[in-house]
Parts: sequence; C-alpha cells; structure tokens
Amino acid sequence: MNEDLLKKYKMYFGDDAEIPPEHIMETLVEMKEKGTFDDVMGKMAPLIDKLNSDIEKATGEKITSKHPVFDINFNEDEKKDD
Repeated sequence: MNEDLLKKYKMYFGDDAEIPPEHIMETLVEMKEKGTFDDVMGKMAPLIDKLNSDIEKATGEKITSKHPVFDINFNEDEKKDD
C-alpha cells in the first residue's frame, strides 16, 4: 500500500476510518484535494439505496464494506479504452 496515500487518507478521514481498497482511497483523496468530495457525495446520496439494491440483486450478496464489487477498479477499465 502506498504510505503517502494512506497518510493523506487518514488526514482527511481520520485515523479510525475504515481503510478501503487502494483505488477507492485514491479517488476519495483526490476528491478531497480538489474540493469536489462534498458535491459528489451530495449528488450520489439520493442514488445510493437504489444502487445498493441493484448490486445486491445482481450479485445475490448483501452490500457491506467487504463486498467484492468494491474490489473492481473501474479506472483500470477506463485505461484500456484509451
């Protein structure tokens, strides 16, 4: 794990915050640094329940922080399209 990234993540989210997969941590830190975190989270909030429900229906597994969907790095898929 990138120690600089982990240090920044803990600075923004606290020492006791659950540690997400590195690709998610990168995105969260980037949003905090750019000042877009609150705006993005505000836009996502109304969609979260439906999104979680759709993922649970598709996978047959209840959403938790350990759900395999969070292991998917969608940024890697974007790089393949370039």
